[in-house]
Amino acid sequence: MAEKNVQIKFNTGKSVDEIFPVTKIELVQGLPAKLDSVNDQLADIASISVLDKRFNVKTDGTNTTIAFKAVLDYAVANKLRVLVPPSTYMIAGLEIPANSEIHFYTGAKMKLVANSPAWTRCFQISGVENVNITGLLEIDGNMNSILNGNEHMHGLFIYNSKNISVDKVYAHDCYGDNVSISGDGDIGTAYSENVTINNVRCFRAGRKNLVIEHVNNLSILFADLDNTTGGTGGLGGNSLDVEPFNYTGENKKFTTNLGRVVTRGTGNDFTAGTTVVNAEGCTVNINSLECHVVDLPTNDTMNSHGEKSAILAYAVTLNINHFKAFLANTITDLGGGVFTNAASAFKCQHATRINISHAEVYGGYAGAYIGMMDLGNEIDYPIVKIDTFKVNCPDSLGVIVNRCDFIVGNYIINALKNSAIATDTVSTNIIKVNYFEVNDSCTTYLIHLSTGTAVSNASFVFENIKIKDTRTTRLLSVIASDSSAIMNIVKVGAVEGSIPLFLFLGALDPSTADMALKTLNSSILGSVVYVFADPEGKVTADKGTLAINKSGEAGGIFYLKETDSAKTGWRAL
Repeated sequence: MAEKNVQIKFNTGKSVDEIFPVTKIELVQGLPAKLDSVNDQLADIASISVLDKRFNVKTDGTNTTIAFKAVLDYAVANKLRVLVPPSTYMIAGLEIPANSEIHFYTGAKMKLVANSPAWTRCFQISGVENVNITGLLEIDGNMNSILNGNEHMHGLFIYNSKNISVDKVYAHDCYGDNVSISGDGDIGTAYSENVTINNVRCFRAGRKNLVIEHVNNLSILFADLDNTTGGTGGLGGNSLDVEPFNYTGENKKFTTNLGRVVTRGTGNDFTAGTTVVNAEGCTVNINSLECHVVDLPTNDTMNSHGEKSAILAYAVTLNINHFKAFLANTITDLGGGVFTNAASAFKCQHATRINISHAEVYGGYAGAYIGMMDLGNEIDYPIVKIDTFKVNCPDSLGVIVNRCDFIVGNYIINALKNSAIATDTVSTNIIKVNYFEVNDSCTTYLIHLSTGTAVSNASFVFENIKIKDTRTTRLLSVIASDSSAIMNIVKVGAVEGSIPLFLFLGALDPSTADMALKTLNSSILGSVVYVFADPEGKVTADKGTLAINKSGEAGGIFYLKETDSAKTGWRAL
């Protein structure tokens, strides 16, 4: 559901000056002596304590929102920094004014008033500019006290605001999101921009830990997000959610830059729509993403908690330098024949663009794929590129790829049950692996290309394959398929390891078969194709191509193409 800016108003009929008559404010009043050294560090800006007695901010567990806001307003009017000493401050919908300078000492906590109504945010930076928060801002959403809340009751809420800087924030136990950074949309200037947070720590949220929606030029240096005990009913929830709702991508491009991110829970969302325009408009850059996807007893589909994917991506551009996924190896019986989904490293649909420099995946459920890619909207296909992909998942299957591009530089398999790459019931655009390294992995096939109708622009290329298999029961074949149409567009380079290259799983009539498994061009031999019958009149190849008949039928094993004509000119050797 879309966010909206709902402000909590206090109608007193009096101005702030009438409520809090102030004749003289002494700077840095009301601070304990032990903070003197810290005060010295803040001496560059004239300051006022939020506990100045003339404002009567309470720390006794009662609602002190109005008094706290009065200090903020006075400080802005007089160009003062507000100092917040260690204590617990009960607030509801505290609105931070523009041009605020606030410093939180360790031990200062902003806690939502018990049983606050729906839409109440704890600490709200909305429709303002130039806010600078230093120190450690702790926000307690007081989740267990909320009786009639909704998912929009966030802890730190930044909305339609610009030039916002937060040093450190620890937000926990919020009924909605612990931290939400958003705006109205990508039309006009109704979005947030130039937001910087050095350190974010979030624990237990009713919805998500960190939500990033309509914001441009967001920078977060470090984020530690744990939602293993959050989500609906405390059954577990997603941690990171990049989701600009109703995003057109046509008016404003949004860029988010994240440093190191660690998540624990049911996964993370990166969803900006369904089209290439959406994907090109919303870019997320992450230096390091470490995800722990836990098997938690929830199948909540509304907030994607049930997807159990480290990266659930729809129509977003996601660039990651280092990616690690640790996947649960169990699923939970929810009763009535319903089980939780198996954890996965990524699920991609709808024009997603993912570029990863280095990826590692560990664990995973027995017989489940660690990665899934599909077209989704029938128009714009996903593109996933990984420079180095290391897999250590002894009980799991690899990546299933349907109607999208999957391009890998180095695919290193140290442990995998089967099928490093598989296609399902429909053909794919491009699958390419420059280098396969397989170490005592896969029980039957390394590459499984299943039934489908090849399309004109489809291409399957596997350039170099190195297989080390010391097991008693070894890999059955490098490539397996039941589709002659698919096999006609497969190209294989050098293969190292005494493993059969190809196994055809379907019924093949040698008298009509036109299937050929092609190797990549060689400067010594030219092209080599594997055929399954006499190729004359059946297989198209260039002059000089060598054909090897794998069918075992009488009549010839080797054939040489002596003409440039399409399917004729083959001579048995």
